[in-house]
Amino acid sequence: MDTKTSKILSIIAAGVIFIAFFLPWIGSSASAWDIVEQLFSMLAKVKSLPEDIRAYLPFLLIAFPVCSAIVIINNAKSLNDSDDTTKSSKVVTIIVFVFVIITLLYAQSKNPFSDFSNIFDMLGIGFYLTLIGVVYYLVDIVTIKTKTLQINDSSVQTELYCSNCGKKYNLDNAGEFCEECGNKL
Repeated sequence: MDTKTSKILSIIAAGVIFIAFFLPWIGSSASAWDIVEQLFSMLAKVKSLPEDIRAYLPFLLIAFPVCSAIVIINNAKSLNDSDDTTKSSKVVTIIVFVFVIITLLYAQSKNPFSDFSNIFDMLGIGFYLTLIGVVYYLVDIVTIKTKTLQINDSSVQTELYCSNCGKKYNLDNAGEFCEECGNKL
């Protein structure tokens, strides 16, 4: 997959994640934005967690639309460039989603007879759309990294020889003429 196609697909995946943030994540009513509001009110009452965690935990979910906007803007600006400047935003999105899954599993295992006993049956379309976007981010990061490594390895091993005297040059430092005999390379 070329870089331009990867960037277009990343823009689409980021758009899906951004829209999914406002779609239902639990059942048919609670979006991720509603969950953030509920976390703020719930964590204000919980005294067993340290204040730092209570203050910053709800902001983890807000990373989804923020990172998605960064991916969309950066990829739209640099659509024809060959470098990917959005890897960090994609990695943050993946990490936050992993934290969400860990939190769901923890809530389910902490009290198996609570409302969270069948949390994965209660999940809505927003969660699954975010999952699809995050899986694409993971695939994109792995394939772009592999493609970049292949390009870098192939350019290092290319050599050029002067047709007159036989002096060896690398394509990185080869000029237009041979340093020894002045013949055109």
